[in-house]
Amino acid sequence: MLTLRFVLAGIRARRLHHECGPAQNEIEYHLAESSKNADDAVLGMWITRLLASEFGWKALFNPKPFEQEAGSGLHQHMYLFRLSDKKNAFREEGKTNVLNAVGRNFSCGMVKYAKDITAIFAHDPETFRRLRPGYEAPVYAGWDYQNRTALVRVPHISIGGEEKTRVEFRAGDATGSIHLLCAALLAAGVRGIEEKLDMPNAPLNFEHATPEEQARYKIELLPTSMEQCLKILHESAFCADLLGADAVRKLVELRQPGGHHHDEH
Repeated sequence: MLTLRFVLAGIRARRLHHECGPAQNEIEYHLAESSKNADDAVLGMWITRLLASEFGWKALFNPKPFEQEAGSGLHQHMYLFRLSDKKNAFREEGKTNVLNAVGRNFSCGMVKYAKDITAIFAHDPETFRRLRPGYEAPVYAGWDYQNRTALVRVPHISIGGEEKTRVEFRAGDATGSIHLLCAALLAAGVRGIEEKLDMPNAPLNFEHATPEEQARYKIELLPTSMEQCLKILHESAFCADLLGADAVRKLVELRQPGGHHHDEH
């Protein structure tokens, strides 16, 4: 029933399945142009809430509705395609599930600016209750192949791997603006390409990384509080360049005590 309503609304859902938490379900969309992806995410949540209410239920999209259960993120899968030939710009020729230099640059950009990205999307203290070890939510900024503890993951694609090669950002959630989250991810990835960032992937369990491993791969901890995010918003050149002073000021205002918070409770 939900899939049919999505189709009628112009949303292409790839699959719906139960996740590891109680009454927790995941909806996956087919990849779409970034602005449509954000539009569809917002519309899809609205449709889901509406359908749930018809059965007397309530659909929540909180990052951490239950303290001892895995939270609910808003993972974003991305790739760029070349305008010249419409081909995937991340794929390594002749190889499956391997990033080329552009894909690595893009991934490393999201890793480098992960704190800034978090400051942009995090709109509720629940964000930081979700981003902690043991619940399949990224805590440290790093990237790797097929590694669910990594902030940026290159998922394994079993069919059509070369053309479907992509990267996944796993820290986002639905507390803030999904459109700003998508813009921040694209901006960070493009910066990575412009700066030719190429830090190595870290094939380790990020949740249990030792101080030596963190130092070796230059792994940094994501923000752990709203106060840290506010400080980042005040000081970040990345946020200022991407959003402009007025938008940054508004984000800070909304996160202050008494500001309007997104609330699913």
